[in-house]
Amino acid sequence: MKLRFIHIIGILLIQTISYSQISNSNHLLLTKTLNQNSLFQKSIEYINSLPENEITTEILFQKSVSFYGIEDIKTATNIALEIFKSNPEMVSYHLAKCYAKLNKPEIACKYLEEHLNQKEKKQLNQIKTDKAFYSIENSDAWKELWRKKEYFSKYDLMLEDALFEYKTDNLAESLEMLNKITNIRTSMHLAFYYESILYEKNGDIENALKSISEALLKDDENPNYYLQKSFCELKANKAKKALKSIETAINLDNSQIDFYFHRARVLVKLEQPEKAIEDLTLIENLIDNNSVHLLASEVYFEAKIYQKALIALNKCIKNEMHNPQLYIQRAAIYMAIYAYDFAEKDYSMILDFMPYNGEIYYNRGIARIKQNKYEMACSDFNKAYSFQFMQAEDAIKRYCQKYSK
Repeated sequence: MKLRFIHIIGILLIQTISYSQISNSNHLLLTKTLNQNSLFQKSIEYINSLPENEITTEILFQKSVSFYGIEDIKTATNIALEIFKSNPEMVSYHLAKCYAKLNKPEIACKYLEEHLNQKEKKQLNQIKTDKAFYSIENSDAWKELWRKKEYFSKYDLMLEDALFEYKTDNLAESLEMLNKITNIRTSMHLAFYYESILYEKNGDIENALKSISEALLKDDENPNYYLQKSFCELKANKAKKALKSIETAINLDNSQIDFYFHRARVLVKLEQPEKAIEDLTLIENLIDNNSVHLLASEVYFEAKIYQKALIALNKCIKNEMHNPQLYIQRAAIYMAIYAYDFAEKDYSMILDFMPYNGEIYYNRGIARIKQNKYEMACSDFNKAYSFQFMQAEDAIKRYCQKYSK
């Protein structure tokens, strides 16, 4: 029986952290992960514990982000000003937010203008909805900034409209708008990237791969594009190619926790659980939540380390007691370790949530056959067949001539 796993996409919420096995090359990974999950004080403490020669510009920026997160804006600003001397592109937008928080709109707008004149910049909607700028929106400096110049092309604004439609679940309209942009503005790699995401969401993996390949032709150093390519390749059952793509993403940026998360899933698909466990160990040293427990259960199941798979999944169930998918996964583990009575109980519980699922009736029937509960099993097989789960027909012929209705 093949175990099915839930793929959770989104920001990982950290609960507990262990630093003991974090190598020097992963300092940035750890600090970014802490900040992404609002554990700013822990990030500051960790950076302060590092030798000075290991604090890179990127880590120093994360320290500024951490101080901003705990509302120590002056310290955040001072750190960012030091970075600005050598790398203005990294911190110009962040400095604009800092000075807005300090209620210095003229200086905030100066740094925001610096950011807006960069080739790679935030989208207009991201800037206009950033809460950091709410306090200066009525200032003369803010109004003058937007009167002075058009910072976004009509295609940039078309892309924003398309993304608005996407966020409001108008997928067809969003995709149509993206198609128009990519047909006209063939150099706009970001539009191809979002077009790929839309195609993937619609289940059109062939066109999703075409679009992300076009994006990479225009920008072959964007790690997120390789991540998207890997997502599509995995869905297209091209796991080897998916592995190559995600490893390229990690080579370009080894500080994104989601990259390691995805690579572990690809390695499971390739039936390489030992290598997947390496990524899992790294992730478990950084975060402890249901996303990680699900991944651990998947990896350990593939490695046939069933007790660890069961322990990880039970942690999930403790936090999500009414999620039937978790019981489906646990029942599969019970079947693998021959705990058929426990599997039967889980399948019965699942049927409380999903009373018309023929596959669950069939699986409970198999668990009951293993316990020599033939009459009850055959009742399940007949029920499964009545719900159009056709695999039950063979089981009925094999076991149930005596009990068939």
